[in-house]
Amino acid sequence: MKSRAGYETLAFLDFELVPAARRLRRGGQAVAIGGRAFDLLVLLATHAGEVLDKRALIKGVWPNTVVEEVNLRAQVVNLRKILGGGVGGGADCPWLVNVAGQGYCFTAPVRRPATFHGAGDGWQEEVREVRELRAPAWAEAALSA
Repeated sequence: MKSRAGYETLAFLDFELVPAARRLRRGGQAVAIGGRAFDLLVLLATHAGEVLDKRALIKGVWPNTVVEEVNLRAQVVNLRKILGGGVGGGADCPWLVNVAGQGYCFTAPVRRPATFHGAGDGWQEEVREVRELRAPAWAEAALSA
């Protein structure tokens, strides 16, 4: 959701992602994230529950640039470390699933509250509409196994 006074915010787990401000917070604290990893996270979070093929991800993160699939894999590894939640420092991150032969799926539920620029710490949140996106049933089953 975007309002004329603020930015769209994507909230998942204990993260807040504000694409227009290029900001990622976890528990209210800024998270260090590289530009390509940030762009990849925005693509995945805005399409939560969908399998995005590798070509589409590469085209979205590296527009008008020829890159190898290894670049995408490197950014996925970075994102898994940032998102954590898995054994081994995020390597087994359950929210970023590799779908063999197809691409990647972001499985964390994503909410879209409206966030407005304010005084205080710079952001005040007003929830108008919350749309929760759920992972597909096959991903939920894989996570519970």
